[in-house]
Amino acid sequence: MGCSPTTPWAAVCMLLLVVVLPNVQTQDGSTSDPSSSSTVTAIVNDVDNFTPVITVTPNNTVYLLENANASTVVVDVNADDGDSQNTSSGRITFSIESSTPGSGRPYFTIDPVSGVLTVAGSLKEAPEDLYTLLVRASDAGSSPRWAESNITVHILRNTPPSFNNLTVTIPELRVDQTTVNYIVSAVDPDTISEFRVTNYRLDGDSTATRFFQVSNNVGTDGVVTGASITITDRAGLTGDSNTEYRLEVVVEDGAGESARQTLLLPFRRNVYPPTFLGPSSVTITVNETQQLDVPILTVSVTDQDLQAPNNHVECFLEGDAETLAYFKVAKNGVNTCDISVRSPLYSDFNRKPEYNLQIVARDGGSTPQTAAVNLTVNVNRNQNTPQFINVDSYPRTIDENMLVGTSVTQVTATDEDIVAYGTVSYSLIGDGPSPDYFTVDSAGRITLTSSLAGTEQDYFELRVRASDDGTPSLFNETVVRITINRNLHDPQWIDTIYEVNILSTQDLSVPIIALGASDADTTAPNNQTVFFAVNHTDSALNWFQFDQNGDISVRLPLYDNTNRDQRFEWQMGIRDGGNPPREQAIRATVVVNVVYNLNAPIFTGCTPQPRITLREDIASGINAYTATVSDSDVQSPFNSVSLRIIGDDHAPGLFRLDPNPGSPNQRLVMVNGSLAQDNVPEYTVRILAQDGGRPSQSATCVVTYEINRNLNTPIFTGNSYSATVSECVPFDTPVVNVSATDSDRVAPFNDLTFEMNHPYFYVWTQGAGVGIIHVRRDLRADTTNQTTYTFPVTVRDGGGLSSTVSATVSVQRNLHTPEFTDVGSTGFSLTVDDNLSTGTSVYNADATDGDAGTGTEAEFFSLVYSLVGDGTALPFFTMDDATGLITTHQSIRGIDTNFTLQMQVRDNGCPARWSPIKTLTVNVNRNPNRPEFTTAIYAATISEEALYGSSVVTVSATDGDALAPYNTVVYELVTRNNQFALNNQSGEISVKTDLTSETSTSFTFDVRAVDGAGQTSTATAQVMVNIIRNNNDPVFSDTGCTVSLSPNATVGSDVLTVTASDADPDTIGTTGNPSNFGSDSLRYSLIGDDGHQNFFSISSSSGKVNLSQPLTSGTITTYRLRILAQDGARFTRSAVKVCSVLVNRDPNPPIVTPLNANHRILEIQNLGESFITVSATDAQSGTPDVFFTLVNNDAQDQVCNTYFGIFRTGGLYVKSDLVADTTDRTQYICRVIATENDPPSRQSTNTGTVTVTVVRNTVPSFVNSPYNSAINRTASDSDLVTVYTTHDNDIDISFNQTDVSIIGRNDNGYFALGGNNDIVLQSATDLASDTRSSYTLVLQVRDRGERAALSSTAVVNINVVRNLFSPVCVDNNQIISINFTTPPGNTIGTFRATDDDPGQGVKYFLEGTQTSKEYFTLDYDNGTIIVKKALPSTGSPNYQLIVKATDDGFPSESETCQKTVQINVDPTILAFISPDYQLTISENDGISSQVVDLDTNPNDQVSFQILGSLSDAEWFNIDTNTGDLTVAKDLRTDRRVEYKLLVQATRQSTVTRQTATSTVTINVLRNENEPVFIGSLNTTVDERLSVGSQSLRLQARDADVNDSLTFRFDSPTADTDLFYLGPSSGLISLKNSLVGRTNTVIEVKDCNY
Repeated sequence: MGCSPTTPWAAVCMLLLVVVLPNVQTQDGSTSDPSSSSTVTAIVNDVDNFTPVITVTPNNTVYLLENANASTVVVDVNADDGDSQNTSSGRITFSIESSTPGSGRPYFTIDPVSGVLTVAGSLKEAPEDLYTLLVRASDAGSSPRWAESNITVHILRNTPPSFNNLTVTIPELRVDQTTVNYIVSAVDPDTISEFRVTNYRLDGDSTATRFFQVSNNVGTDGVVTGASITITDRAGLTGDSNTEYRLEVVVEDGAGESARQTLLLPFRRNVYPPTFLGPSSVTITVNETQQLDVPILTVSVTDQDLQAPNNHVECFLEGDAETLAYFKVAKNGVNTCDISVRSPLYSDFNRKPEYNLQIVARDGGSTPQTAAVNLTVNVNRNQNTPQFINVDSYPRTIDENMLVGTSVTQVTATDEDIVAYGTVSYSLIGDGPSPDYFTVDSAGRITLTSSLAGTEQDYFELRVRASDDGTPSLFNETVVRITINRNLHDPQWIDTIYEVNILSTQDLSVPIIALGASDADTTAPNNQTVFFAVNHTDSALNWFQFDQNGDISVRLPLYDNTNRDQRFEWQMGIRDGGNPPREQAIRATVVVNVVYNLNAPIFTGCTPQPRITLREDIASGINAYTATVSDSDVQSPFNSVSLRIIGDDHAPGLFRLDPNPGSPNQRLVMVNGSLAQDNVPEYTVRILAQDGGRPSQSATCVVTYEINRNLNTPIFTGNSYSATVSECVPFDTPVVNVSATDSDRVAPFNDLTFEMNHPYFYVWTQGAGVGIIHVRRDLRADTTNQTTYTFPVTVRDGGGLSSTVSATVSVQRNLHTPEFTDVGSTGFSLTVDDNLSTGTSVYNADATDGDAGTGTEAEFFSLVYSLVGDGTALPFFTMDDATGLITTHQSIRGIDTNFTLQMQVRDNGCPARWSPIKTLTVNVNRNPNRPEFTTAIYAATISEEALYGSSVVTVSATDGDALAPYNTVVYELVTRNNQFALNNQSGEISVKTDLTSETSTSFTFDVRAVDGAGQTSTATAQVMVNIIRNNNDPVFSDTGCTVSLSPNATVGSDVLTVTASDADPDTIGTTGNPSNFGSDSLRYSLIGDDGHQNFFSISSSSGKVNLSQPLTSGTITTYRLRILAQDGARFTRSAVKVCSVLVNRDPNPPIVTPLNANHRILEIQNLGESFITVSATDAQSGTPDVFFTLVNNDAQDQVCNTYFGIFRTGGLYVKSDLVADTTDRTQYICRVIATENDPPSRQSTNTGTVTVTVVRNTVPSFVNSPYNSAINRTASDSDLVTVYTTHDNDIDISFNQTDVSIIGRNDNGYFALGGNNDIVLQSATDLASDTRSSYTLVLQVRDRGERAALSSTAVVNINVVRNLFSPVCVDNNQIISINFTTPPGNTIGTFRATDDDPGQGVKYFLEGTQTSKEYFTLDYDNGTIIVKKALPSTGSPNYQLIVKATDDGFPSESETCQKTVQINVDPTILAFISPDYQLTISENDGISSQVVDLDTNPNDQVSFQILGSLSDAEWFNIDTNTGDLTVAKDLRTDRRVEYKLLVQATRQSTVTRQTATSTVTINVLRNENEPVFIGSLNTTVDERLSVGSQSLRLQARDADVNDSLTFRFDSPTADTDLFYLGPSSGLISLKNSLVGRTNTVIEVKDCNY
């Protein structure tokens, strides 16, 4: 018996130790080794001996921060128990038993398994700072043992930081200041490091935070004492236009609390504008080839400001973007600027003759001031491009053996420019290998430079460019085609007369004549010969064909020549494959003589068709007919006739021709065997006469014999049939058997078939005269619920004779739905208390079913109750499915919902009928208690500086109800006020207004508590708040503060100390909390002047001033420090004291930064435009006044100086066109030094390295060129001709932007570029009237790389289709039906097509599947279809012939024609239903027992026999007519377990006598009975059972005679190692100790073989 939670002794089972031995088996002694298994259970008692012992890690007292996260580990509680951990007595669980005070319980939790005590809720909300938790550890023994331990938890609280002054204005900053002399300092009274100030940060507007930053000042003890404000972007600050910046400084402590202070920083800026010396407008003239970077104008400018950068003037150009792309301005000295050409003026695609721009001078003030001069630049342009003339005279045709150096042709171009740019030069730039074989000189003369012998090109296309002498030059291109003539010799005949004699049976495509010719040319195709027919009749080449090897063969079967032409003669010509080809003028004569088979055999006396009646018992050998035949041909083999029987069906096996004819022209047809062995009603004997032709001519005589076989009508064995079923039975269930007999001797006349027609039943013919009536469909689908069905059943034999009987079926039905008897139409409700115990009865439902008492099946009125509906209610209630009683399943206390239970009752029908759902609503009352305050009066004292939202005091009330919202308390103010707010959830009272605007020193108001259901507290609580106020300013001591300091003083060294005091109290009332008003709250900071404070820091608490950054880089000798003392109030009170620090100086040289820089530019980078800027630092001033130059010492420096320059301000720019660098360098390295402007002028001690990566332009290209396209001559304007695709590997703008144009053409302007990478037709009318069929365009793709632009070309070949009509198929999709015996060479049909184009013929080409081409061929001239090879007798009966009919036009037009050839074949192939039978029988099956009924497809007229080995076959018999395989001998006398038989089936088909075989494998069961265990297999043992003790004896029996049994473990495991099993005795004894073992079961499986 197992431990089930539903059994009453489940509690006992939980204390048991179960021992499991897996897979104990018994085994008999038979050869097949059958075995049996079962389960043996041993139970061992458990004992609880020890009490747990608790240990706490790290210890029992802990301190937690109030911001500790939930799940923070408090301590790790462990417990040890001496009992084994594998038993329930050794398993320990942990729990918190209590908390002191009790309010701490919700804030902690303990893991019941691991004992880890963690934080459960926010400790900030915990009302107390100290809690003692009682923790218990319990074991799970039957009488649990436990131990307890106290854990003390201290909660550490945080006080937020604050500023004494919320807003501070710093004295005005000057433009040369580098720091802000002000220290930010906040007050934080916390002593715990985690709650001290951790960080200062800026939270101001985006401009201010970009130029300034705040840096934490950290004391030697690691504590943040304040923060310094520094300038992070002085250059940006200098160029900015603001005169005041607002910084929001935020201080944060370690607990995330913060405070804010606002800093206002004023800034002073620029005064005077620059002034140009000279006129306000200037006009100059330059050539478009003006040299880059050479000044074309110099202007002078001044500025009266005294201090840099306001008096430092830079020059800029203003104008439209196109103008600025070509000019630039550069500073030349202090007060002059040079204007020069930035980019070549000839690169302006707009070719502007005039540019207008302004020269603007701008000073360096933060709000720059400017002056301007108007400049007009006039440009002389190169206007005209060279033009080629007499282009049609350029193409030439030359022989391949032309001598090197010979002039080929002349090109000429002119240029209309007069004064300059009019000189034209020529160059050969493509295409393909042309430049390797030709050259062009400066006069345009093209000359052959390399031998053409051995080249493969038929022509060369030379791309010639004509360029003028502009910079860059303007050019035009033309393509000159040079055609190469390589064909020099005519082909020659070897013989000129060819003659042959053949029979009409000559094989197709077998050569009968071989023509011969040769050609003296050395290369193909000029030395390749092409044969063609001339002066021939259509008849000749209709029957004969020739290939390009010169082989002539028969093209179509000559026996199909209806004209019987005996002589064919025609002439052949020959030409070579050159272009143009060379042709031999002499013709060769071909003569073919043919002999024909003219006559077919003729039967005598076979018309009309003879029809003869025979008895089925006619004797074999009787003469049944005499056939007579003759043939009038005179030449052998055409007059030799043979006879044979070719059909039909079984006839060739039952009839034969007399082997000894009485005369050559007569044969007797004789019966050949018994006709009674067959069921065929008639036989058709088809006699074929064939002569010796190929294909032979033949005649057929058909004789029909009729046989009568059917004599008797089938009879039912019963007069009627009936049965009763349930409506639940599945379809195909047998209902009743019917049977009948037939006295006829042979099938099909004694083969019986049962028939019936009914919507709910059908009959299946089982065989042997038995039919089984089955359910056809689900009886429940009958909507009339009919209970009785009566219908006729018919039996019919294979000859069509039949008889009928009546059958009746009665149906039991489930007609009624259960209904609740005591519930309304929808349901009802009831109310219960929330303290119901588990298992308490709530309601008992009752229902009835109308099927009871009707005599139907009991399942139709057996009722089952259930609860359905929402998942909220179901876990808390359960319903007895048999009685309908509803009880509580678990406690509903603490569950915040009423419950809706949905009840339903069903019967056990199929499918079950379900009652309508009834609803039971269970309402629960959950709110009996009112909230109560924990105390009546709450008092607090706070500072007037308390921040908005800061906590004052928290009121608290409790509610005794178990569930929210009834035990949830919220709070309300009874008396309203403007100073304080109440959090209605937590009870926290906080400040909601600025108390500094008030003068009162105390406030009093009342609070009440309300639970979640609206019940209020029984009494209100009073709140009293006292206010402490700030009344006094700080006062500095009278001690002097002027000190001297070395410029080499180390950062952090002491400078001076100041002290101040404040008469306000240091604490708030009697609380001891700091007031932020007294001397203890004072904080010191540096606030000016002139940025001097940026070099120093001050301790906010002690007033000690320290050096914060080195003084070596500055020039100031006296630093004035304004020191601010502020109390800690929000509206701070303060005092200021001024101290002086005197410093001696020592200068230092500048340093270039960065040391290494990288920049990437295009090779067309604008000249004179800065692309990267370097800077310098100085150990003394930080940002020295310097200018920059490039180093020019070695070759690398010289390359840099050739192409790059640097502005004095550090901007690196291109000064020489990088495109002109013929080395195409991609990397330049420039070194930079800095030199001071002011004396003594010191040079930087280091050099800065700038690596410039130059991106070079790559050539664009056309994809998949050349492009070939064809259009119809009737196309319309704008029709698409072709699409082209371009590609450019560049990734940079300009380099990867391309333009396409047509630069060469011979189309007279018929075609144009479209807008979508396409070419379109633009002159359809002219194209239609032209006679040419091909045109060529040359496209050019050019990128927009300006002066570095690159291009490539592509050829577009366009063919115009002028052949307008396609052939039209005649008699398309015709079906041709032939027999599979149709011989090869026979014509079976013709494809024919017409074409409306005048004068065009049509050729026919066979396409389609390879199978169609395998069996048929086609005359390509007239479309005749010819059988190519013997047709298959099986497989697909249809072949789809697909022919392409093609006209002679150019380009040719085609149409696809189809015909279907149907092949008449034998309908079926004899085969067994299964090629391999696998059967199993018992050795006890008797003689004549059926093994299997072998079946074939088709299964009529089949005979069977066994072909296998005699040793296996002697044990079985087979019925030769039915295929029924039976046992022939007693199988128990043989011990083999497998027999293999080869069975053959034979059947006479329409054409052939067919056979099929199948392998039958028979397996014989020899030992069929398995052992069975006897008696009890369960026992209980004590864990202290001694080793060797016997615990259980297993017993088993086996029904097989003489079988001996053995016992063993089926799958040995660690559990089986505990016991020993006797193999013969079945005795189980203990092998190892059971102490400490649990849940061990011995399993004995029933292992069938």
